Amino acid sequence: MPKLPRALLERRLKNEEEELRSKGYSFRSRSVWAEANIPTVLGRETVPVAYAFDVRLKAKGLVRLYPDDDPSVLEEHEAQLSVLESYPYVTDKSRLGAPFRLLWTSPIFHPNIAQGTSAGGPGIVCWDLLKGLIWTNLDTLFGIVKGLELLIEHPNTKSPLRFEQCIDAAKWFDAHPDYLHK
Repeated sequence: MPKLPRALLERRLKNEEEELRSKGYSFRSRSVWAEANIPTVLGRETVPVAYAFDVRLKAKGLVRLYPDDDPSVLEEHEAQLSVLESYPYVTDKSRLGAPFRLLWTSPIFHPNIAQGTSAGGPGIVCWDLLKGLIWTNLDTLFGIVKGLELLIEHPNTKSPLRFEQCIDAAKWFDAHPDYLHK
């Protein structure tokens, strides 16, 4: 499996951080260089993480505070992006293949993103949809962040995650197909 030397990977990530900053994104990064156990659509997975980024995303999404309430618009979201030691190369040593993992941290009402960890949810992001949106363009942190924003604004009601709130969100979006695009 190809892998960049640590110093080169760190330099690349610093350049990609500058790109995110120049595009107006707010984030916090930290060096990890350790195994981390991260929840995914395929269950928990222990992977070698080089860096972790807590990123604030800008996209028109929804949040639902109580089950019987109508959702309300939320335009800022947060996710944790864990960059694996194999970044930017795809790896066949993990079940998902990608050189990063995602964990949703903020509240959200979405068929393809489970409630964030700060709201008591598992924070799982639908991997297949994300791959379909950005896999060919995710050669940088910016590409990954843009892909997440696209996923927020373009929910796929035909492929909700298995969580009750995601299934409810799919039904709600089917009943209100133009809501996010008003």
